[in-house]
Amino acid sequence: MENHLSRFVGEQRISITQLSKETGISRNTLTSIYYDRNSMIKFDVIEKLCDYFQVPMHELFDYYPKKEIEYGWQ
Repeated sequence: MENHLSRFVGEQRISITQLSKETGISRNTLTSIYYDRNSMIKFDVIEKLCDYFQVPMHELFDYYPKKEIEYGWQ
């Protein structure tokens, strides 16, 4: 999965601190997403980010399935 938070933050010219204050999402959570260091993101966080940037989820996050062989699918 790939996220585009850094692009949206850059385009809006806002800081992580400002985004945190305006969304109520912790700065640590946003920093983790921004630098792609997270292993999971709660749905309420995704919803708040999509609402803030006024975009559907697929514009903020891209999902690319892993190869079938990695899961043993035939």
